Amino acid sequence: MDANEETLISDPNEILYRQIHPNHYSYGQIASICFCPNSQDNNKLSVRQSKHVSSKEAFEIHKNILNLKTVGTWGLSVEEVSREALKVIDDSDHVSNKGHAYINFNSLTKNESKKIAQKLVKYAMNRGNLYEE
Repeated sequence: MDANEETLISDPNEILYRQIHPNHYSYGQIASICFCPNSQDNNKLSVRQSKHVSSKEAFEIHKNILNLKTVGTWGLSVEEVSREALKVIDDSDHVSNKGHAYINFNSLTKNESKKIAQKLVKYAMNRGNLYEE
């Protein structure tokens, strides 16, 4: 596959795992910033695919391999992401992280991204915490 070629994830039932930093989790609530890419992300929100890793594995990769903080694993379905007119791209062949993918926010303004992030966090909160230590 060409390095510039994108592989779209289209299975609507696929769960996309997202790790939540402790600074963005308070009293059982996730800050919507967790579902909005920042300037370092190139408008790509990192997730892990449930077809490649479990919610526990996603947590352990984030914490123990990438040495990043997390309070737990939450998830979105591809269908929920698609409702917001976003695409999920499988880039697990291009990065060393097992099951990695990203939600593409490239076509959105910063304000549009923030509004969609508020919807995504609601989907994740409705599904609940899928793994925590």
